[in-house]
Amino acid sequence: MRRVVLRERWQEGQAASSFEVLEGDPPEPMHLNALTWLLHDHEVGQRPRHLAYEGIVVLEIARTLLPRGRVGHAYTIDGGPLGAPAGAAPRGLLLRYAAHALGR
Repeated sequence: MRRVVLRERWQEGQAASSFEVLEGDPPEPMHLNALTWLLHDHEVGQRPRHLAYEGIVVLEIARTLLPRGRVGHAYTIDGGPLGAPAGAAPRGLLLRYAAHALGR
C-alpha cells in the first residue's frame, strides 16, 4: 500500500490553488486518470471562494493481483472509500490536484 499526503493552499488574490506532496511520491498519471474517472460518480466539494483555504487529503493506493496475472488498484481517501458520504471535500481536493498535475 502506498500512502500519499497532498496539500492544497489558496489565498485571496491567487489565480489558482497551489499543491504540495507532503508525504510519499506523487501519484502517476495512470492513477490520476483512474481517480478522475471514479470520482466523477460522486458529490465533489468546492474550495471556499472568498476565504483563505488549506486542505489536506491522504490518498492510499493498493495494488491488487487479479486472475491470469493481471494487476488492479484500489484507492482510499482519508482512510475510507471513495464514495463515503463525508468525503465530498477530500474528493474535491483530489480532483483539483489531478487536474493541476495532468495539466487540465
